[in-house]
Amino acid sequence: MKKRQAQTIDGGTIDLLFEDKEGNPVVVELKLSRIGRGAVNQLKRYMKWVRGETKKRGYRSYCM
Repeated sequence: MKKRQAQTIDGGTIDLLFEDKEGNPVVVELKLSRIGRGAVNQLKRYMKWVRGETKKRGYRSYCM
């Protein structure tokens, strides 16, 4: 695990931020209730931020 509760520039908080064996970021967003459109949009914003910060082309994201 690279970071837990990582703060983004827009005030969001990424629940878990990992790095895979190739060095690509992996974002995990945890939800207590059913995952809807809002959660998907939130994850998209986080991935946009991660791509800008890391300049990596490969990435993965999960919403659980």
